[in-house]
Amino acid sequence: MSHSRSPTLKRRVAEAERVFQLLCNRARDEPGPQLPCDEWHECERLARLLDRCRARHWRAAERIVRTRLANAVGALAGQLAFVRGDLLTQPPASPCVTRGDVLADLAALAAEFSSVTLEAGELVVGTEPIELENFWLGPFELRFDLARRTEGEGALRVVALEPSPARLGDDVTHPHVSGERLCAGDGRLPLAKALAEGRLLDAVTIAAQVLRSYNPDSAYVALDDWDGVSCSECGEVVDGDAATSCAACNDDVCRECAVTCEECDDLLCSHCATTCHGCSAVLCSHCADACAVCGQLTCEACRDDDRRCPDCRAPETNDDEEEPRDSDADALAAAPAAGPPASAADVPRGP
Repeated sequence: MSHSRSPTLKRRVAEAERVFQLLCNRARDEPGPQLPCDEWHECERLARLLDRCRARHWRAAERIVRTRLANAVGALAGQLAFVRGDLLTQPPASPCVTRGDVLADLAALAAEFSSVTLEAGELVVGTEPIELENFWLGPFELRFDLARRTEGEGALRVVALEPSPARLGDDVTHPHVSGERLCAGDGRLPLAKALAEGRLLDAVTIAAQVLRSYNPDSAYVALDDWDGVSCSECGEVVDGDAATSCAACNDDVCRECAVTCEECDDLLCSHCATTCHGCSAVLCSHCADACAVCGQLTCEACRDDDRRCPDCRAPETNDDEEEPRDSDADALAAAPAAGPPASAADVPRGP
């Protein structure tokens, strides 16, 4: 009686083998510890030179070479300490899991998540639609670059499949995701350790848990501000209904900072609004026109037909004062001419 594996099991075993090989590729490509060979050779050279100085009784030269050798030994010790620190702190290049562990992790992931695939060296895990505090954020893909598993969060991309980003930034698709990079918060170190050791189920579970939770203290954009906009004038984040866009530059501006053109009623930011030189009315660039003489911006009411502002108009003439009326001229012509003044002799004297 022959026992044959089902096609599904064969496929899972083949995928597990591919994943395991990707996890091990980093171990094959990772260079070994870089020992300070140049510093060691320099110490050997100075040690031989010191022996020669002693043999020939070159006391002054011996003191100089001894000092140089001491410095070279110190540099060598520093490099060795650096290499030792790397050896103690770096995660192992080889995964700590077996092929069986990888197969079990993939089976558990397939049972818990909507999709688990391997694409171009990335383990791709699809999540359910995420909803946080009545904000629908949609489903995500967790894409792990297995060849970069020792880089922690750097090996993970979080891709929104049906993005519902914050209004403050299109690259923020989740309070803890910006530019497809996850801010794992307290889960950063456990996630990095799980990836470095090749524990795929633990790594995916940690990343998914971050997506399913919300911490306002570590959010790129808080949910309270998710639908809000930042006023370009005062910088305050306000609800979308309490903001508008400048009709000239399209910058977001809150209702308190927006100004209204008094001719066309367009809402503007302070940078795009101007005032009439004549009456100080608030105007937009379309309603303001430059005086043909001095170039000052004026409103329609303050411009004459020749596009002149009040300061540049010719003074109005008064016809009544410049030319006498016909009735006045006739009265002056009919009046008797005045004679010379009377002398003292012509004045009658009293008795």
